[in-house]
Amino acid sequence: MSRTATQTLCTLLVTLALLTCLEQDAITLYWRQVHHEDAPIDVLKFIPAWASGARLNDAMNAAKLRVFDAVARFDVATVSSFNAERFAAHDARDANDGGIEASGVVKAKSIEGVENDAAAAGDRGNADLPSVQATATPSSPPDAPPPAPLVPPAPKLSSLASPSTLPAPPVPPLPRVPAFPADDDSDADTDAELPNARVTLSAENRVLFVGDSLMQGVAPHVHSSLFKRYAIHGIDLSKQSTGLAYPDFFNWPRQIKNALRENPRIKLMVVFLGPNDPWDFPNERGKPYLKFKSEVWEDAYRARIREVLEIARENGTRVFWLEVPCMRKKELDTRMVYLNRLFSDEVKKSGEFFLTTGKILGCDNGQFSSFMDSNGKRKKSRIDDGVHFTIAGQRKIADEILSFIHADPRDRVSHRRRPLARDVPALNGEAQALPEEARGPGFKPESAAR
Repeated sequence: MSRTATQTLCTLLVTLALLTCLEQDAITLYWRQVHHEDAPIDVLKFIPAWASGARLNDAMNAAKLRVFDAVARFDVATVSSFNAERFAAHDARDANDGGIEASGVVKAKSIEGVENDAAAAGDRGNADLPSVQATATPSSPPDAPPPAPLVPPAPKLSSLASPSTLPAPPVPPLPRVPAFPADDDSDADTDAELPNARVTLSAENRVLFVGDSLMQGVAPHVHSSLFKRYAIHGIDLSKQSTGLAYPDFFNWPRQIKNALRENPRIKLMVVFLGPNDPWDFPNERGKPYLKFKSEVWEDAYRARIREVLEIARENGTRVFWLEVPCMRKKELDTRMVYLNRLFSDEVKKSGEFFLTTGKILGCDNGQFSSFMDSNGKRKKSRIDDGVHFTIAGQRKIADEILSFIHADPRDRVSHRRRPLARDVPALNGEAQALPEEARGPGFKPESAAR
């Protein structure tokens, strides 16, 4: 091997080692999620120099976020300052060139476009106004088009009957309210049409969505319908590849506790997770993995379910825990049947609600099917991985959740009246930022889809 090739190989190996040292936490978490065992590089974590790489990477990521945040604030301030100057300049030019004073008196001396012989031309509406000699701006060529105004120009006097009929100055438009997807709801819904309603909410309440990629597909449909019907906001914390088995990757109890503390108006929490959990997992750092379905594994997992439910109870928040429907892969389906039993037991013991989803998605007697019945028609409910849902399947689950939610009909938002801008999270500052732990590097594919 030539000297150049040797140097190149050594450079690549050193670079790979440095990158592995810096990204060791992400690699370890990914390995645990995929292979359900400690990563091979974990044997190096007791070496101080190696462990310092993870701390350095965390510091660099934190600095990067601070820089991005500062740049974003600078951009907003710059755009706001520029717009303010532009509007101020235009307002000044408009006042000098023919604007309308606050008192409603027309400044006839600066109005352009009024011919000296307006009265002779038969313009009765302007007959009493003084004649004005039109002036041209010296800096603009005669045939140059006028600059586009930032606000609508003042109306020409020739179109007005008298100064007293001048319209009021234009009002800036209200912020545009985002459009929401249409649904099949009508304003005729009443209490009688929701006989199974179990949780009553008002426009002041909030709904928290907790789960993995299954919830990521369902939550937007529930949130959209709740907002359109009752102006109820949702807070979606769902994150793919998460569950209760690996809290060092994403700690759901801690995230839920933080969300409920910061948003005391959350009165309903919808939980939909499980496919990433039916594996061996570590109970304590440095200890052997607990074997799936063993007695100690089940005790530990039940304790984590109870922890989530207890956090909600302390906040006065009701819980809808969704059943994970049947899966195409037989082994995964058998594991999920076991987990669903644990979910159901603990949720019902706590007095909360365990909502079944399998039957509505076409799981007949536990047998997987990609199709479901929808108003007498067969519709595809699952995508080809046999785990996740089609849009039709997501909406079917969303409808099931909504059927157990009741709100005062007086709080309904009429389809003939769009919600005010203050009702929209993106405009009133109530949109929730992604938790810090959800910003981890790398794409974590769903282990359940393997």
